[in-house]
Amino acid sequence: MSSSESTSSAQAAATTTTTTTSLSARILSGSIGSIVTALTITPLEVVKVRQQIKSLPTNTTVSHPAVTATGQLSTTACPSCGTTNCVYFNNGLMECLVSSQAIAPKSTATAASATRSGTFSMLRQIFLSEGLVGIYAGLRPTLVMSIPNTVLYFTTYDELSSRMKHRYDDAWWIPLVSGSSARLLASGITAPFELIRTRQAISSSSLAASMWQDMSHIVRTEGGVSALYQGLAPTLWRDVPFSAIYWYQLEYFQRTLWEQQHSNTNSAWVQAYQSFINGALSGMIAAACTTPFDVVKTRRQQILSSSSSSSSLAESTYGTMQSILQTEGLTGLWRGNATRMFKVAPACAIMISCYEVGKLVLWK
Repeated sequence: MSSSESTSSAQAAATTTTTTTSLSARILSGSIGSIVTALTITPLEVVKVRQQIKSLPTNTTVSHPAVTATGQLSTTACPSCGTTNCVYFNNGLMECLVSSQAIAPKSTATAASATRSGTFSMLRQIFLSEGLVGIYAGLRPTLVMSIPNTVLYFTTYDELSSRMKHRYDDAWWIPLVSGSSARLLASGITAPFELIRTRQAISSSSLAASMWQDMSHIVRTEGGVSALYQGLAPTLWRDVPFSAIYWYQLEYFQRTLWEQQHSNTNSAWVQAYQSFINGALSGMIAAACTTPFDVVKTRRQQILSSSSSSSSLAESTYGTMQSILQTEGLTGLWRGNATRMFKVAPACAIMISCYEVGKLVLWK
């Protein structure tokens, strides 16, 4: 979610800077950006998840409270990881499946206030009752999954974009291809490891157990290599277009918004400000363009984790989109668009500003 290099005004200079930035600087910048983003977004996600869990009837067993497109909660077994005690948790970097026990309130006071408190008043209540441990519940397992994915994603984009700009003379389509390819590659490489870590964490088995043995067992008993990518396809339908649009807009804003101010001599604070604005605007535009895929993804999660008929289970992404259009109209595909835009914007802004400033400082 960044431009190939926000530290130059001319495209030739941007390409040079990206090429000379060391791999270690990119990895460290991506890691720092991931941590800062997660530290900022996680408290808000903890409040959201606890409010959703509390909104369920008291006699409901929370096994997989994934939010559906209508704002309701699905409480049946998880179709992605195959376990029955997990929640979707978005730490600002990616969606992760974590044990519901890691997010559940640790005190009766915060549990009772979940539905009657606003976001910030509930944050205050969690801090007073549980301290920082409560505010950052679920942070550690999500960072374990999201940092490698994010670092691989950003460094891959930088490398692909730099090489293609050098070969194709800064063609307009380079951010689209680099962004979508980086997301596809990062998700494809890390998805099996995220699946294994999720199952190990939720089943309380040792994280030191051989991941390769677990992968081999899944491949043998659950239908081959494709079993390692359960639930990935709907996510890619949303995230690959998002990434392509995001990077395209980011580089566009880099060239146009700061054309008179952009230079290699800009301070880190100026770079941070510019990258923050670019990231927020680009994230909002990309989120608005891909909301239909997000709606379809959550709707399919609801269908796949319910006791629906086989015809429902076989419904594709395109089929689900057609069904929503027929029953709810065009507005149904953009349900929750405003909320998603304003949730994505700060995460994108924080991540890209940390990443670009980190590269600038470490490169020097």
